[in-house]
Amino acid sequence: MNHAETSAHSDSTLWIPTSNWCGRLILPEESDRKDDGSIFVELLQVPGTHHSLKGETFRLRLDAEWTDRVSVSIKFGPITRSSMKTGTVHPERLDGWDRVSPLESLIGAHPENDVLVELVDPVEEGDYLVIQKEPVQISGSQRTLARFVNQNPDGKWTIQHWNRNENEFTGPTEIVAVTGRETLDPTGGEKLNAEGWYLYSDTDESGTRVVRGIEPRSLFRIKPDLLFVDEDTSLGFLKYRNWRKDKSIKGETSQIHLYPSERANNFQPKPGDKALLLHLFGGVAGKIGRKGGHFSFGMAEVVTDPFTGELRLQIEYKQIYVNNVDGLIPGSSQWHCYMGDTTIGKLEIRPVCDYLIFIPELFDETLGESAYTILERKLAEMTARYRTGEGDGLSLVSSAQNCSQDSSQALYAAIRDWEVALKAGELPSEIKPLCVRLREHITPLFGLVPWAWKRTAKRQPARPPFFRILPAIKSWKTIVPRSNSDGLAETFVRSGRPMILLRSEMVGSTDKDLNPAPPMRPW
Repeated sequence: MNHAETSAHSDSTLWIPTSNWCGRLILPEESDRKDDGSIFVELLQVPGTHHSLKGETFRLRLDAEWTDRVSVSIKFGPITRSSMKTGTVHPERLDGWDRVSPLESLIGAHPENDVLVELVDPVEEGDYLVIQKEPVQISGSQRTLARFVNQNPDGKWTIQHWNRNENEFTGPTEIVAVTGRETLDPTGGEKLNAEGWYLYSDTDESGTRVVRGIEPRSLFRIKPDLLFVDEDTSLGFLKYRNWRKDKSIKGETSQIHLYPSERANNFQPKPGDKALLLHLFGGVAGKIGRKGGHFSFGMAEVVTDPFTGELRLQIEYKQIYVNNVDGLIPGSSQWHCYMGDTTIGKLEIRPVCDYLIFIPELFDETLGESAYTILERKLAEMTARYRTGEGDGLSLVSSAQNCSQDSSQALYAAIRDWEVALKAGELPSEIKPLCVRLREHITPLFGLVPWAWKRTAKRQPARPPFFRILPAIKSWKTIVPRSNSDGLAETFVRSGRPMILLRSEMVGSTDKDLNPAPPMRPW
């Protein structure tokens, strides 16, 4: 190993913590469970002021009022066991447990203790760490900015780090392993690789640095490839040009800015600006022929890149997701974990559009907690319910239970809470017209609401879902992911909100038989 490679391992500025607090979750033995629903966490990264805690294991408790409503006993039935035989991942370790908590369902979703998370503002209380928000899933506790140089005969990769002094990829080189799909080319092609990748990793028992998550730098730099500056052209792009069935775009990324009003034209992103995120992935044209889409909410924030000093976008998803063969866990996750994970990420296998809508009043905390915090809490409650399957460890797709419908169910419950907070003077008045517009979209049939939505809004425990079309008809615009995202995006454009679209078209895929296709649109 040459000197440059050696320095790459010794220079701690090349790899920095993914977040201030990162840890590996550990499920207690059944005999070691506690009534508070706590689990264990091994701390992998901590702030400098808490350096003595690194490597220590604590009890982790989620202190949130909704946890009791979603803590249920789990007992697998015949359908769940039949699903397991097809390779679908279910929370096997929790089968037969009473009152499974949201934290237990988060780590119990996997057969092993391999879930890494960011902890949001934990507080140390004796042997406990206490958090107010659901942990955010990550795929590595350290990150860097580098580009790939070449793949070595042993399958490992040589990367070259970003040089902060020269603002170029002239830093030390390093040998890393990249785990995951054989069909994934982590360089993403010459064009993407030239601008570099954020890599997320940890070292294994042999000391090898293993990359498990990637993010293309070019996608997150605030630099539009297309720009539309009025309402008509913005709506025209969303309706006719945003989704195309075109093999030639495979492997590309793009960033589109929509400024549909004079107010939006004056928008200049700055650090700390936040946006509501609508996530939609498309279909696959080819041998598999998957045409359906997937919808979820999330949040984006403008941050200063710690490596380059430039502004970039940082994304956190709130994924409501059914049981699947990949072991993707419903809940909060950083972009590199849900999209860029090299084993189960969607970056390679799906075309994706993330709609980032900048709505300052949604994140305004001057009168109390923000409207987005209320929505975030409702989404966390819904993802916890998906992890347990309401008691049978099984979450399936139906017209009345799916990612789009239940994300909208959480939104409806949040709107009800927003309306109460508005009357109490605890939210800015600008939220009121937003409530009206969103209600019109998610409850278009004379304002009628599915009974399950009403229970969630009233903070009542859920009942086992009925897989019937009738409840879904009341919120028919939210049944199909594309119809939901298109409708919401159009609503925000018509209200003059600045919007940034992040497009990725099966980046890194080497499977020539599969190509990006638009998500299904029934009308």
